[in-house]
Amino acid sequence: MKTKLLVSLCIAAAFAVVIALAQAQEPTKPDPRIDKLLQQNEQILKNQSTILEKLEKIDQGLLQVRRRTS
Repeated sequence: MKTKLLVSLCIAAAFAVVIALAQAQEPTKPDPRIDKLLQQNEQILKNQSTILEKLEKIDQGLLQVRRRTS
């Protein structure tokens, strides 16, 4: 019984230390490269419909060329 209690207290103490260390760390500064990538991704998502329309036109053109050559 005493061993179980001792083990439980040690685990609880280790958990408390980990939480205290995690809260004591300074927040990391955001990397400007990540911000730039996020902006590029947002721009790609905004233009996605235009890109899909252009790809559809290319597919239609290829189908027409295949029909003419066969």
